[in-house]
Amino acid sequence: MDQLNMKVLYFGNNLFSNCLTFMVNQGFSVEAVYINDVEENASIVKRICGIHKIMTHSLRPTKEELDEYIKSGVTLFVVADYGYRLPITDIKYAFNIHPSLLPKGRGLRH
Repeated sequence: MDQLNMKVLYFGNNLFSNCLTFMVNQGFSVEAVYINDVEENASIVKRICGIHKIMTHSLRPTKEELDEYIKSGVTLFVVADYGYRLPITDIKYAFNIHPSLLPKGRGLRH
């Protein structure tokens, strides 16, 4: 896979913001970032997005929104300490970075 051509949606907050930085530095095309900004837990992610002119969304994505991104060429979802379940889509690749052991530390169901 050629990351220079890979379009990505990122879902996450400050805890794993280094993942977002890594993807940007490696040349991935981060099309948008979804945050769940509770008590400013996404301030670092917002700063990274501001520097690199990446659009941020603070509302939960709808299936229709995600499908539009997929139609536009997004092939990877990266979920890193994001507080909500994503709608089921036909995304080609996705991975979830979780801050605790699963399933015991899965948190609240959303």
